[in-house]
Amino acid sequence: LKRILAVQEHMERDREKEVVQGVLAELHDRGKAVSGFGAVLDAVNQGRVWTLVYGKSFTAKGGECGSCNAYSPHANGPCVYCGEDVHPLPQCIDRLSQSVVEMGGRVEVVDGDAKKKLEKQGWIDAMLRY
Repeated sequence: LKRILAVQEHMERDREKEVVQGVLAELHDRGKAVSGFGAVLDAVNQGRVWTLVYGKSFTAKGGECGSCNAYSPHANGPCVYCGEDVHPLPQCIDRLSQSVVEMGGRVEVVDGDAKKKLEKQGWIDAMLRY
């Protein structure tokens, strides 16, 4: 059983590396990908995220507009979309992930070597629909 679990873990890490390499390739080619918390939030707000990818221990503080429900990289202040008040968003990454899934996208939480590669790009990236 331990051997089977080890093989499954290895396969999962390989798949995660492929996902991250795909995102990094799109970023390098200025294709359908964005990197960094602010850019990812903007893409989620626009409904453009196909696959959200972030490192296993990534956390971030952000906010949500009380009027238009847009996500914000800051926990308070004016919303960049409508100008109304932004409020702190508890469990920001969980809420972002939920939004992506509700829009028909996927969420990939990566660890190991894939996570290390992603850390260099700001911990969180997204493949875009368009």
